[in-house]
Amino acid sequence: MILLGIGLIVLAIFYGVKGMAWLALVIDKLKFGNNGSAIVDSIPPAPPSIWADYAATNSASLKIWGASEPETTVYLLRGEEIMLEKKADEEGRVEFGEVVLKPGNNEFWAKATDSAGNNSHQSKALAD
Repeated sequence: MILLGIGLIVLAIFYGVKGMAWLALVIDKLKFGNNGSAIVDSIPPAPPSIWADYAATNSASLKIWGASEPETTVYLLRGEEIMLEKKADEEGRVEFGEVVLKPGNNEFWAKATDSAGNNSHQSKALAD
């Protein structure tokens, strides 16, 4: 154990911090393989927000747009049915365009999925 400590001190003196970091990476790869220190994105995106241009009757259409984390895939749902799927731009904006309303209640929700496959919770409801 003493020899290991002396060896590390000698390594630090002759190779500095970069040499110590290199040694740590080599030991990590030997111990865990190539994927041992890979960073995994497991944090889901925040729920998106959605808005409409105006309140409309059941026979009309409604222009819906929203905001989410940049470059996430945003799903517009009516109840449990996925109506549209759009990718948010680099600033997080997403436009669904005109959505035709059906007779009766039209409650819309949005969910987002990031590039790592993490799913957000549903947004607040947007009702006609």
